[in-house]
Amino acid sequence: MWSCVGQQPGHQVGQQVGLQVGWQAGQL
Repeated sequence: MWSCVGQQPGHQVGQQVGLQVGWQAGQL
């Protein structure tokens, strides 16, 4: 799941936000 961990901190944060948004959207 975390394919870019340790490579690009900004991208890692983007993945976390994307996963959270996707999860919230799935709950709606």
